[in-house]
Amino acid sequence: QLLSVTTPLCPLLASELASRNMSKRDAHGEGSSRLRVASPDPKKKTDLKNNLGKLFGDIEKKAEMILNLKIPQKVSLFTKLHMESSKSKPDAVVVSKHGAEINKSIKDFTDTMKVEISDLLDFLMTLRMWVQLKVPEMSDGNNFGVGVQEEIIQLLLAGRTPILSVLESSVSYFVKRGKLLTKVIKYPNVQDYRKGVEELDEAHWHCLLNASLDLRNYCVTLKDTMTKNIKKIKQPRSKNLGQSLY
Repeated sequence: QLLSVTTPLCPLLASELASRNMSKRDAHGEGSSRLRVASPDPKKKTDLKNNLGKLFGDIEKKAEMILNLKIPQKVSLFTKLHMESSKSKPDAVVVSKHGAEINKSIKDFTDTMKVEISDLLDFLMTLRMWVQLKVPEMSDGNNFGVGVQEEIIQLLLAGRTPILSVLESSVSYFVKRGKLLTKVIKYPNVQDYRKGVEELDEAHWHCLLNASLDLRNYCVTLKDTMTKNIKKIKQPRSKNLGQSLY
């Protein structure tokens, strides 16, 4: 009876012992060759470090060019665009039996704004990356300059909202105008639909005018704020802190 009870357990015991022996070999390094990760090539590490350094240098050069040259150019361009557009009005509504034409003056204004907005978004992204890369490691003290950097980053992020809203409002305008024009064509004797298109054109024209002025003012504020705090942006922590305490 004793043999009949213990015999079926022998395979289980053997399996358990084999599993424990395997675990011991792995703990002593036997069979660990599968888990070993080849150490990186020192030359590749150096190349990667050099490539990152070059990338950081390129970002800094581009950011300084944007701040000192491109942003002032945007200020002049938005100012000129606003002044010239303020002297004119959107084209009249043109509807025939074959359909309705797009308002060319608003289309041209919108296309110009889209080009400038696309450039400005790229500028803000580069400037934000530059400031972010200048943020030092965390420390218990001497963080006033780091706070300045964080404020600049928030200012750069906040600029995206009015920029993107211009694009969204343009999409909404063209959709609404298309729906109204279908009513004008379907009901040519109802003057309210035609008047609605004219009012919509004029409203969007003023929206573009205000947007050009808002973006001009934002660029001025951005340039002024970053220029005044350029030292804190580039070197957020003073190297002579210990000397200044005595």
